[in-house]
Amino acid sequence: MNLFNGKGMSFNVNLSEEQMEALASLTADKVNLTKTHYVDETERLQIEVNDLRNEVRQRDRIIAQNAIYHEKRIEAQRKRNGTIKKLRAELAELKGE
Repeated sequence: MNLFNGKGMSFNVNLSEEQMEALASLTADKVNLTKTHYVDETERLQIEVNDLRNEVRQRDRIIAQNAIYHEKRIEAQRKRNGTIKKLRAELAELKGE
């Protein structure tokens, strides 16, 4: 009789009802523990994903604020340049008269 069939060892045993219930209980406990571990890992990963989303939102807010700040600075610079051009034109006009 070959005890090793390449997939594992197989044994023919006779178990009492109590032994079968104990084995079933241990198996159920193992399944529940595995399920609990899977759920805990899933929750941990979900929390990590939410944290990363919050970090991205915060970064996007900072980028948007910086973009708005720079747009306002550029607009203010354009207004100043326009004012400077007008004043130079007026100065040239006054000197030309």
